[in-house]
Amino acid sequence: MTGTALQARAVVHENDGRLAVRARQNLEQFSVDGHENAPPCGMPKNYSRKVTIERHMQKGLGLVFALLAGAASVFAQTRPAPADASGGAYYEFMMGLHFESQGDSTGALAAYQRAERLDPQSAEIPAALAELYARLNRPADAIAAGERAVKANPSNPEANWILGSLYARMSEMPNTRDADRRTYSQRAVATLEKANRNAHPGVPMMLARLYIADQQYEQAVALLVALVSDEPEQIDAVALLAEAYQATDRDAEAVALLEKSVVDSPELYATLGQVYQDQGRWHDAARAYEGAVQERPQFLPLRTQWATALLNAGDAQRARQVLEEGSAGNSKSTRALYLLSEAQRRTGDYAAAEVTARRLIALDLRALGGPRQLAQIFRDQNEHQKIVGLLEPIVTARLRAADAADLTSETFRSLYFDLATAYESLRQFDKAITMLRQARTLSPTDPLVEVRLARSQQEGGKGDDAIRTLQAAVTKFPKEPMVKLQLASTLERERKYGEAEAVFRQMIAEDPKNADALNSLGYMLAERGQKLDEAVALVERALVIEPGNGAYLDSLGWALYKQNRLEQAEAPLREAAKQLPTVSVIQDHLGDLLNRRGLYQEAIDAWQRALDGDGDEVSRSELDDKIRSARQKLGRQK
Repeated sequence: MTGTALQARAVVHENDGRLAVRARQNLEQFSVDGHENAPPCGMPKNYSRKVTIERHMQKGLGLVFALLAGAASVFAQTRPAPADASGGAYYEFMMGLHFESQGDSTGALAAYQRAERLDPQSAEIPAALAELYARLNRPADAIAAGERAVKANPSNPEANWILGSLYARMSEMPNTRDADRRTYSQRAVATLEKANRNAHPGVPMMLARLYIADQQYEQAVALLVALVSDEPEQIDAVALLAEAYQATDRDAEAVALLEKSVVDSPELYATLGQVYQDQGRWHDAARAYEGAVQERPQFLPLRTQWATALLNAGDAQRARQVLEEGSAGNSKSTRALYLLSEAQRRTGDYAAAEVTARRLIALDLRALGGPRQLAQIFRDQNEHQKIVGLLEPIVTARLRAADAADLTSETFRSLYFDLATAYESLRQFDKAITMLRQARTLSPTDPLVEVRLARSQQEGGKGDDAIRTLQAAVTKFPKEPMVKLQLASTLERERKYGEAEAVFRQMIAEDPKNADALNSLGYMLAERGQKLDEAVALVERALVIEPGNGAYLDSLGWALYKQNRLEQAEAPLREAAKQLPTVSVIQDHLGDLLNRRGLYQEAIDAWQRALDGDGDEVSRSELDDKIRSARQKLGRQK
């Protein structure tokens, strides 16, 4: 303690009487049950106040320790404090420790409060009081006591540890106001930086989390690099350092760290998988998650992560196997059931996919994920009337109710967009337009509804209406480039090429790094056989911004094809077709190139994929004619 009276006794002072609070790596929620054995708010679950108290009491004078152990009941009844303030403060502090050791929180609070009144200059007494308040789930009182402790001695490491832990917890509490959250975080950092890291080795981890939460990534990296170097087995520190590396665009260092660490700490395979996933390296992510599942083969959440990576890597059959081995079909996990149904759908087992989707629906009749998945299964089988029968009652009821939660839900929006697509497939364009206009009225701030309405109008032969819808939307949403892009594309499809080009060029002038606008203008020019050198240059600029984008590679290959640079066009067109095997127009482009190069069988295969694909922007009769002609040429070759 810092008080003169207690310094004289040299029993509980700054160097020897610190409150022992074990290191924590993750701050827990404030407990609400009020059990005596519950850890303090902001303290770890394995925290033992008994150990803390015993350490304090063992440092007391032997005579006082014996007195407390042998005459507790007398002390509790009579509280015979010494006459002088110094003896009284020390005596009450030791009594507080004793009461805590007996589980008497009320008595301990009273004793600490008396001690603090007798020695208001002490930092140790309010620090002990703060810790007890925390254990009793009284965060406001705990913080107030901690602040008194730090005010009494700003450099007291134990008081700073306790107060910093409380501030950190308050910064993470869900009911903390956003305006206060940053303040608590900054105070936590300021106090924890003064804490004793030898007594509390969890301090660096707490500080690192706070630095990351406050976007002070470089400070977090500096702290964690030293910690991981000293203690490479600290897997939480390794994971946090990888996160900090990613936040500072040092992805390669994050991967290298985790790839090295998983050798001795396979628990980090899941973290490595997530890093690969963030980089779009789905094959690598799948291998990492496989390693994680080997450590915990029955843990379904890891299997769902593995299956997600496999599906994104294009291996639906393996994803299905992974989920079925984890009994996903019998689980109550909506994520697992959705992924299993999706894997079954992608492998063409529509009957099994439908059964799983209906199980998903049965888990929660109000949820929309199950109906949407079932609609996808029907769509693959061109059962558009079934989609209408499934989705129309849901959409109609929710639009009629005009529930705010529904109207702002992206899943609900996707659901009625799917219904609009089904209406269009059945040539019921008026139904699609009427429904989307109702949705627009109820969701006036959603630009995507405007875009989808314009698409239905254009599909229904009302191109001028579509243009007017989008022109009004551009005025309404001037900062949404997606709306302007859709306007330009609609003008192009309506053969208003000059107007479309003007909109595309305006977008590029406003944002020279708008890759979509660069690609779209380049593709339009290539499609029309105009300004082909500029078309190639525009798409190449888009690919600098988004390297490897399959749609952009197709545009580049098509522009080169139009220039009769067939050899240069082949690589980008093949890569685009590989990335997007179900996009009919891309397969058609590849088929045209291969046909020109005399590779007739490969051209036929590409055109067949175009026939089997989404059907957008291609003519089935023209594809049939191309295949027939190529077969004749192939026959003459033989």
